[in-house]
Amino acid sequence: MSRHRNDRSEAGATSRGRRLSPAHTAAAAAVLLALCCGFAGCGKTPRVPSFTSGTLPTESVPDPTEGPATAEPTESFTDAPTAAPTSTEDTPATPAPAVNELFIGSDNASALALIAGLAEPEKIIMTPEQIAADNARMLRECDKLTDLAALPDTLSRAELQARLNAAKLPALPKYDKTGRAITQAEFDAICALRSIDAVPEQNTVEYGIIVKRADLRRLPSELSFYNAPDNPLDRIQETELYVGMPVRVLWRTADNAYLFVVSYYYSGWTRADNAAICSESEWAEFAAPEKFAVITDSLFGPDGAGGEYLDMGVKLPLCTDAQAEGDADGIRVWQPVRTADGTLSKQEIVLPRASAHEGYLTFTYANFIAQAFKYEGTLYGWGGLDNGVDCSSFVAGVLRAFGFYLPRDTSDQRTAVGKSHDASALTEAQKLELCAELWQRGPVAVYSKIHTLFYLGTQNGRAVYIHAPGAGKKVGIAYDRTLDDIIYICGIYEEN
Repeated sequence: MSRHRNDRSEAGATSRGRRLSPAHTAAAAAVLLALCCGFAGCGKTPRVPSFTSGTLPTESVPDPTEGPATAEPTESFTDAPTAAPTSTEDTPATPAPAVNELFIGSDNASALALIAGLAEPEKIIMTPEQIAADNARMLRECDKLTDLAALPDTLSRAELQARLNAAKLPALPKYDKTGRAITQAEFDAICALRSIDAVPEQNTVEYGIIVKRADLRRLPSELSFYNAPDNPLDRIQETELYVGMPVRVLWRTADNAYLFVVSYYYSGWTRADNAAICSESEWAEFAAPEKFAVITDSLFGPDGAGGEYLDMGVKLPLCTDAQAEGDADGIRVWQPVRTADGTLSKQEIVLPRASAHEGYLTFTYANFIAQAFKYEGTLYGWGGLDNGVDCSSFVAGVLRAFGFYLPRDTSDQRTAVGKSHDASALTEAQKLELCAELWQRGPVAVYSKIHTLFYLGTQNGRAVYIHAPGAGKKVGIAYDRTLDDIIYICGIYEEN
């Protein structure tokens, strides 16, 4: 199952903020450039690549069906290891890709095999400036994205109540993780926690930074809302929030246990201890740092990360002296932490260079494939639950490592990402031809009504895809997947 949401909350689709004057628009664009490009931080020289060898993944592997979430979870093809050689002496090693110093390296045999087959693995597909401009375009065109810096400092009673009431609430019957039916009394009590009638005439919009990998919920509750006891999709789970993510805080439950926050791609309720309140200047240090490091692992931590989990694309500011001198043993960054009174503080941590990079990664074919395969074997998690990824967060996470900030759901990504082509009227052969054509210019994402995959070209005459298939399955390769259901094909590139 995907993150396409027929019942998508309008709270998740928060308006993008007040209309700006031309002067304010220019200022907001500068903030966006800092957020997405990182100024000098994006121009750091990448580390020297490292390579490992492995067998070519040439065996026939079936594509797992993205079946309904009510189906009994089945073993994904990624659970079955590729046939291993009995002796390294009689098995040729995967050749090291012919790439330059821009390549961050990979220890994934499948990734290396695909990279080795590329004509221009080191080709820079888009510059940081082009990526920042593409982010600005998506912000303008997609009404599901929010310019957090442009949100007003106060909201009226009517404005805030409209946001709090925008979420489409789940209809009973629903079931928790144990299969117990949620009662009407429980549901009413959870809804009452929002205290919507208590909203005053004027309300301050605060600044906040997420301090731990957190769930964003449609209601202020950790209780799961499953459609059926055997359905693992929680209907009030909106998305994951990642460490260092800037948010605006609009409201609290009466007991201060939950905050209603707006992120750049979703809004909803999260536990108060997941976020730290801060000043605008403190917020900017994490929202738009001048120099920073990004996480390049699919999920780093908790060791070495202050006990937290850091998602791919998490951006943390470099420590001041590290900006000048660097650190051969690792990258010294500031990690946001929450104090006892709920305000923001920070602590220094050292990120290993194998798991992080100073500035965004250079957007090349080799780096793109390497990043996508770092998720291989990650268990599907609806809305990012249980440290997993769903299909659209997989796509967003990979591209965030390069500085892209995408809409959250497939229904929004498919018309916003890169150069979007309506493929609904094309034949299967025409869709494959379009994928191959776009792949010559940059990465390709394909979208059905409820799912998304990356197209990775061909290998041994077969089309190769990688995706997060669905509940109970893991991120992995799909060969020669049918494109009958694909309605949009997006090329992520810029004409140079």
